[in-house]
Amino acid sequence: MIKPKFKDHYQVDITGEAAFLLAEDNYHILSGRIYPKLAPLLNGQHSVPAIVGQLAGQLPPGQVYAAIKMLDAAGHLTEGSELEASAADSYWQALGAAPDEAEKQLADRPVSLHTLGSADSAPLAAALAAGGATFTEEGFPIVVTDDYLQPELAELNARFVAANQPWMLVKLVGRVFWIGPIFEPGVTGCWECLADRLRSNRQVERFVQNKTGSDKPLPTSRPYLAATVAMAANLAANEALKWLVQGQNTEPRQHGLLTFDTQSAEMTRHALTRRPQCPACGDPAARQREFVPITLQSQPKRFSGDGGHRTRFPAETVAANQHHISPITGVITSLYNIIEDVSDIAYSFTAGHNFAMMANDVNILRQNLRGRSGGKGMSAEQARASAIGEAIERYSAVFRNEDELRLRASYQDLGGQGLHLQNEILFFSEKQYANRLPWNRQQKTLYHMVPNPFDEKITLDWSPIWSLTSQEKRYIPTSYCYYGHPELHHHFSGADSNGSAAGNSLEEAIFQGFLEVVERDAIALWWYNRLDRPGVDLTSFGITPYVRKLTEFYGSIGRELWVIDITSDLNIPTFAAISRRLNR
Repeated sequence: MIKPKFKDHYQVDITGEAAFLLAEDNYHILSGRIYPKLAPLLNGQHSVPAIVGQLAGQLPPGQVYAAIKMLDAAGHLTEGSELEASAADSYWQALGAAPDEAEKQLADRPVSLHTLGSADSAPLAAALAAGGATFTEEGFPIVVTDDYLQPELAELNARFVAANQPWMLVKLVGRVFWIGPIFEPGVTGCWECLADRLRSNRQVERFVQNKTGSDKPLPTSRPYLAATVAMAANLAANEALKWLVQGQNTEPRQHGLLTFDTQSAEMTRHALTRRPQCPACGDPAARQREFVPITLQSQPKRFSGDGGHRTRFPAETVAANQHHISPITGVITSLYNIIEDVSDIAYSFTAGHNFAMMANDVNILRQNLRGRSGGKGMSAEQARASAIGEAIERYSAVFRNEDELRLRASYQDLGGQGLHLQNEILFFSEKQYANRLPWNRQQKTLYHMVPNPFDEKITLDWSPIWSLTSQEKRYIPTSYCYYGHPELHHHFSGADSNGSAAGNSLEEAIFQGFLEVVERDAIALWWYNRLDRPGVDLTSFGITPYVRKLTEFYGSIGRELWVIDITSDLNIPTFAAISRRLNR
């Protein structure tokens, strides 16, 4: 560095005992007798030897050289210039880029604008030009659209992925405008990855499109003002300029989709998830994977205070999965506390889950839209983690016709490797099958329906499973494993969620799912047989203060709390908690 100076985004103030570097969102205090003397000379007008010379007799030369070197290493200094620094120079310096390098990058990396739908790119072009961008037909592509699901985007995405070309997508219109992501092939997910999540979270729109036979998105981004479009264009231009100057971003948060709600003035970043099974940018091996036997490994149990035995603390689980929560790109659309008024007693969170199964019936659509996952706990973090886990569990069980392992065969073709749906899984009696039609007509819920008898000769999808008991591969009907499988129309069974679970590890998920099966087995034996079971003394568990608080709360709302022991012959402790109204 020839003539160093403090970067232009700093306001430099000097007192007798320290020099202060003040920026918008941070500050640096340079204390010690050297800095009040050195700081006034770091103005870009003096060379380093000249500075050392001017301070000769006041400070040892070695200290001056060392202080300048330290300030430079800390990122506080830049090279002096004869020209007066502009606000843009200060901006780029605040972002860690040299102004002359920023200017060079913008000249060397031109922009190319594309429009889709009814979008207008003129406001963005003006904002980019004002920021110093240049334009060519072969430049960095920025696609301006009125909807992120315009069908033409699939072809553009395929072309950019094949050419290893980064590109950016923006929507300037609507009450909520969208900026990004900047797609980087091989680094981030692609548009197809994003589109998969967008479609899943637009169940009503997909229903209407399916009924009308249209592949065009419905024009919902209708409300906007010239002011909101200008705001969107300037923000989009700024994001593009930063990427052009700074090069490939390594921060995951920069790879997301940014939305701004012009009504609430809320800005939100939504994660872009790279899907390994994506048909455009994914790994072909992920879609053609082979079955691998399950080998259980011992895992450290770090938390067992609430909600089971876990390899992570609840707060860690929530943090690790926070990026999945988004009404736009998430598999969890929302997460909120539903009993805040009693949060010192118990916590219960609801998660809106992405349960995007195509429906041709509006009643099924309504049912899907009402679907929620729940989580409870003695702490807010445990309740959050529980709700997140259930939502991810249900999302994972939706049939997508992508990477699900399957074999086409009849039960008879499998030669004993298949599990007989009727005799080894469902266990309905012959009498129940014989009387199913009049029985089913009386039922108000699908949960109580008796299915059709299993046809051993019909060709179906079969999923490989691993028997932990016999240590061998078996097959089970795929429609029994996944929600929304097309062969559910045979109605040999419904999709069964008993024993489904998500976990921080494979072993944790299997353990939690196994405990759910044990729990429901014990409940069925107790409930359907109307068995008398002993009560439980809650004070015997060593949590007397919490139990007292809990029972007092229930008493305050006219209820009492019972817990009974319903442990079955499996000898795995199982309990049922029941709250009874006192006035009945």
